Amino acid sequence: MLAEPTAYEARYQWTPFIRWAIAGDVAVVLIGALLPMPLVIRVLVIVVFGYFGLVSLTLVLSRRIAFRADQTGITLGGGPFRYRSTTCFFPWADIRRIIIWQRHIPCTIWRWTLFSIPVRYIGLQRHTNAPHISRDGTGRLDRPGFTAPMPGIAAGAARNITAWMLNTDQLTAALAAYAPNVPVEPGNGSTAAL
Repeated sequence: MLAEPTAYEARYQWTPFIRWAIAGDVAVVLIGALLPMPLVIRVLVIVVFGYFGLVSLTLVLSRRIAFRADQTGITLGGGPFRYRSTTCFFPWADIRRIIIWQRHIPCTIWRWTLFSIPVRYIGLQRHTNAPHISRDGTGRLDRPGFTAPMPGIAAGAARNITAWMLNTDQLTAALAAYAPNVPVEPGNGSTAAL
C-alpha cells in the first residue's frame, strides 16, 4: 500500500543518541564482566544494561513505524517486544495540539551530576472529551506523563525522540493537509527548536 504524498512517516533507525546509548550499554556490560566485584552486582549490571542494549538494538533493527501522521490521525509506535499492544492511534478529532519539548536528564553518581543528556519528546494534548487510551481509563497510559511540560498530555500520548528522527517540515506539511487547526508548539521551558 502506497502512502499518501503528504502523509508523514518516521521509522525507528540509527540516530546519534541511540548509537551512544548502545555503546554505553556495551561498555557497562564489559566493565561488569571484567572488573572484580561481588557476584550479585556483576549479574545485576550485566542483566540490566544488557537488557537496555538489547531493547535499543531490537527497536532500531525492527525499522517499524515510530510516528505517522496521515489523513486519519497520528500513530505513535510502540516498544520492540510488544509493538502491537504498545502502539497507539489518535484520530484528528481527539487532538488539540502537538507539543515538542526537550528535557535534560542528569547523569549522577551519588551527589555529583557528571553531565546531562538532552532528550526530545513529542506529545499530543488531547481534548478533554477524548476517549481513554487504556480500556477502562485507569491505566498508566491515561495518567499524566511525568516528563510532559504541561497538563493534558497523557503518558500514552507522548514518546521520546531518541530512536527516530523528527522532520518538522514534513510534519507541518501533513498537518496542513489533514489537520490545519492542530498547531505544533514548543513545550513550556523548552529548548527544542521546531
